Amino acid sequence: MLLTKPDSVKSGPTHQPGQDNRSSDNFEFLQLPTGGNPIRTRIFNLAPNPENPDDPDDLVEVENRAITCALAWDRPAQVDPLIITFQSRTNLDPAELHLELGNDYYISTPSGAGGKDFYVRFSGNV
Repeated sequence: MLLTKPDSVKSGPTHQPGQDNRSSDNFEFLQLPTGGNPIRTRIFNLAPNPENPDDPDDLVEVENRAITCALAWDRPAQVDPLIITFQSRTNLDPAELHLELGNDYYISTPSGAGGKDFYVRFSGNV
């Protein structure tokens, strides 16, 4: 089950203009796994589709864990902590990372994206 709103978090290949690390807009977790169940990350690139090149349903998972990025917590008027660096198919422990419903998060410090936007999906059993 996908856990965030939006389902696929779009990130730029580098930080956004005027930002030090942020590469995506804010998103929030709508649900979090409990009972030791992990959050599973998957990172995608857009698949070539000449009819609709920006359709986020046409995603292909990044192979070989080529893209690395971080999950950051947006704390207005404070320093935003980087929570964890991850790649595709990383398991995250929401309790260990102190993730909470209602907080705003974003993707940060991407590397290996080859100058292209990418999408992150967070899923898990709730």
